Amino acid sequence: MAIAVWPSQVPHCQLREGAGVPVLAAAPISSETEGGPALMRPRPGPIATEISWRSVPWNGEQYQAFHQFLMRTLYQGTQHFRMPVYKPGECYVTRICQIKGGAGGVAVDESQAPLFSVSFTLIVFNW
Repeated sequence: MAIAVWPSQVPHCQLREGAGVPVLAAAPISSETEGGPALMRPRPGPIATEISWRSVPWNGEQYQAFHQFLMRTLYQGTQHFRMPVYKPGECYVTRICQIKGGAGGVAVDESQAPLFSVSFTLIVFNW
């Protein structure tokens, strides 16, 4: 099955104050040894980095496009998708992502009506 792509009509840039500091890699696997320091090695598989992501304000059409993408294309946020993600020093790079907790992990802010903002924890693979 093909991996979905972030909708072009929905801005992918995020607010700086909504951005969290990512952990660059998972803790290594550690093995005890007799009479010496523990041996450590990296975890196998892709490196998954979690980023706190908050959108810039979206108009109603942009929010509806996102909602459609989340609920139908991503099967309630359970599927992976490609999205441009900001990487310090490199600008935006396209990576495979997933929303932590699926649709249940997405918070919608309507306090600036008629504009909407959404926030969620974005899992970025091989960031």
